[in-house]
Amino acid sequence: MSGGWNREYVEEKYWNELKKRLNTLRSRDLIGRFDVAGSFRRGEDTVGDLDVVVESHEEGRKKLSAELADWEHSDELLGPSDGIMMIRTDEIQIDFDLVEPESYGSFLHRSTGNWRHYEELREYARSEGYGI
Repeated sequence: MSGGWNREYVEEKYWNELKKRLNTLRSRDLIGRFDVAGSFRRGEDTVGDLDVVVESHEEGRKKLSAELADWEHSDELLGPSDGIMMIRTDEIQIDFDLVEPESYGSFLHRSTGNWRHYEELREYARSEGYGI
């Protein structure tokens, strides 16, 4: 589909079911927090892909990969490699950013907000002796 998919369609067909799977993994302490990012999180009417930030450790990443390879919508699973995993479905690509707990908040901000704002915030933090 050129220009992206209707937000409600993506939420109903993919995100709601994916949330249930991720909550199951979280209840087994294999992942921590997770949330959608990108255009979906910003409330855009159409989305080109689904971006998900997941707080995880090494064991959790392996289990997440195995769990999602099994998902009925998964046509192809790539990763996890360098903290990134992707699922290709027959309609949409779902990108997962698998991050350490201490990086979750800043990564969610970076993956959702205005890139220029993030860069300015990062420079300010750096000038104060901090990092994001």
